[in-house]
Amino acid sequence: WSPPVGVNLPRDGILARAATQVSSPEVVAGAPLSWQPIQHTVLITHSAKRATMPSDPRPSLTTTVAPSLTGPTVEWALGRLDHRLAGLGLQRSDAAAEGGPGIRVAEATEVAKGTAPHAGSGSAEAFDYIVEPDGGITIAAGGAPGAAYGLVGLGDRVALRGSWDAALDGIAEAGGSPAVPVRGIVRSFSSVDEDLPWFRDRDFWTGYLDWIAEARFNRFHLALGMQYNYGADRHGATDNYLCFVYPFLLSVDGWDVTADGVSAEERAQNLAMLQFISSETRRRGMSFQLGLWNHAYDYGRDSKHRYEIRGLTPETHGDYSAAALTQLLAECPDIEGLTFRVHYEGGIHDQDHEVFWDKVFAGASSSGRRL
Repeated sequence: WSPPVGVNLPRDGILARAATQVSSPEVVAGAPLSWQPIQHTVLITHSAKRATMPSDPRPSLTTTVAPSLTGPTVEWALGRLDHRLAGLGLQRSDAAAEGGPGIRVAEATEVAKGTAPHAGSGSAEAFDYIVEPDGGITIAAGGAPGAAYGLVGLGDRVALRGSWDAALDGIAEAGGSPAVPVRGIVRSFSSVDEDLPWFRDRDFWTGYLDWIAEARFNRFHLALGMQYNYGADRHGATDNYLCFVYPFLLSVDGWDVTADGVSAEERAQNLAMLQFISSETRRRGMSFQLGLWNHAYDYGRDSKHRYEIRGLTPETHGDYSAAALTQLLAECPDIEGLTFRVHYEGGIHDQDHEVFWDKVFAGASSSGRRL
């Protein structure tokens, strides 16, 4: 198949759509083409060497998921698969479709021995594809993360190849297990003017977290207070929003510590966003790491803080930070890890810094959960 005379298809696009047949093309210099598409649409791949005609008549794909794998992560991945299938007019159904193919998500121990070499490796992120005789597919997984990777990968193949049958062609070789156990990505909040809009935008986070989860990152680190190096910067700090984070998120029990210009309503809004971001990260099968890169409430050097911290002294700094961290972990149960910058650039002088950090670490330990 080749395009009609005078029709230029993009050479560097993801996909180009054209007609399989045209009638009486009229090519006139300076005028648009006039032609009538007939019958089917063809998907032209980047190389233009292969065209796949999406002609599947199947209206529904029966879906079954092993009880041990059901949960938020697999439900999220099924939603991403649904989005891909819908582009071809296909859909899933939890009800059995008579005579139709199916999508089965199973544990590695539930499939025939030798058919799931990756999923049986012991990694929860591993998975294998097994094509069934009826045109369906089994995704064998070592755990919920592997099941999600398998479902998202299946959706990608359906979208890129243009039909169910083409997606299954060669898919048995597409399983795998991770070579790198921790695959992290960091996003830094560094400016109230530049970053607060995306921080509070739930639609942004939905798309962003989908993107990195589909790319198989398994840890997301939100870094706060990373933009200043206490004691090393030639000038003091000005834009300190979310730098010493606690007064921007919490009213800590027993303490009257505030950030100038930040109302109780704004604190609650910031905390709600952190709860949303951390829970949505975990829902996609990733761990959420909160980076508290600064613990200085006063940057010195004649700093003119836009949001001055009130109610703290050097003597109460450590005790407040420990109490605030304890409360923050209680308010955000989906925080699974913490990053601290514990040398002096993190805001705590080398002298007696063990006293401060011992209190903060004790506050983290009091959460009662593994971090």
